[in-house]
Amino acid sequence: MKYDNRLSSRQRGYNSNWEKVRKMKLNADPLCEQCKSRDKVTGAVLVHHINSNPRDNRAANLMSVCRPCHDVLHSSRHGCDINGNPLDPNHPWNLEGGAC
Repeated sequence: MKYDNRLSSRQRGYNSNWEKVRKMKLNADPLCEQCKSRDKVTGAVLVHHINSNPRDNRAANLMSVCRPCHDVLHSSRHGCDINGNPLDPNHPWNLEGGAC
């Protein structure tokens, strides 16, 4: 997914310290927390900042997620319903088998 008009990752605060925090979070929570909340088992590959502040690396502000869930979290066209299910009909959760 392309994010237009964004600063580079370094400019947004993703540096070597972030890489350490990211690795620690993925080691602590290796499964996608979004999928897990819906009884799906999917490996996490990204760490999402819940409040969108890349400098707030407190554990309470971080969520391990798979790429499809991360894309939905950042999508301006799609989101989740009140139950946390992706609205995007092409999200793997909504495809046959529900594999994320």
